[in-house]
Amino acid sequence: MVAGAHFPSDVAAGLELGRQVAQQVIARAQVDDALPAWDGVIPTGDGYWTGEKPGEPTAGKWQTWVLASGDELRPGPPLAYDSPEMAAELQEVMTFTRTWQTNQKAAYWQMADGAFESWYTFASLRMFEQGQDANPVRAARTYALMSIATYDAIVACWDGKYAYWYFRPFQMDTTLTTVFPTPNYPSYPAGHACGSTAMSEVIADQFPASAETIRARATEALESRIWAGIHFRHEIVAGKAIGLAVAQKVIEHAQHDGALASQ
Repeated sequence: MVAGAHFPSDVAAGLELGRQVAQQVIARAQVDDALPAWDGVIPTGDGYWTGEKPGEPTAGKWQTWVLASGDELRPGPPLAYDSPEMAAELQEVMTFTRTWQTNQKAAYWQMADGAFESWYTFASLRMFEQGQDANPVRAARTYALMSIATYDAIVACWDGKYAYWYFRPFQMDTTLTTVFPTPNYPSYPAGHACGSTAMSEVIADQFPASAETIRARATEALESRIWAGIHFRHEIVAGKAIGLAVAQKVIEHAQHDGALASQ
């Protein structure tokens, strides 16, 4: 109203519509809030994660959007803790030569600026370049597709984490130092691989001219987990597969939501 772009009645109608949508979102979230509490049982034995108060142990049961449920894409079991393949992967983590640059990149992708905000900034810049920033409906759709892909990929990832309770690299070899404290939840599959892959693939679909660049950013995000010393290679591979599968479901849904017909 101050800008002279809308009448007071326009603003009032928008506020009311926004509140109605918010109520539906809140009601949906309450389904997750009503899940049974975690039973507190942590498996014991070789190869299992050890610790206290693991992060969001019931997240794998949260209501999903494009997946039928969080366990739809559950990966097969992680490598056996005493296998030659596992020993080779530990060696990769232990012998990686860190530099100031890899440490900086690892820290960047660990923080919210890298893990979440940077993807939306990238998409926003592409919208600006293509003139889509003046179309709030198109912008909202792109943001929604990105968010849904990330959310479902993380739910699927957390299903796997608490199905297998796999240990972290520093729990396999206590002499390992990490760039930052290891997140307090099981390791397999890698969360950044799930979420970053899902997000980047949706952005690549929305802005195909930038697909190579955005996938290169995703690769860096995934590799940063090795650089930081907090994940094994096969965990990243499994997480990437989840992210790709979720992104494909989101992209397929987007092809039938009517937006393409209006172009």
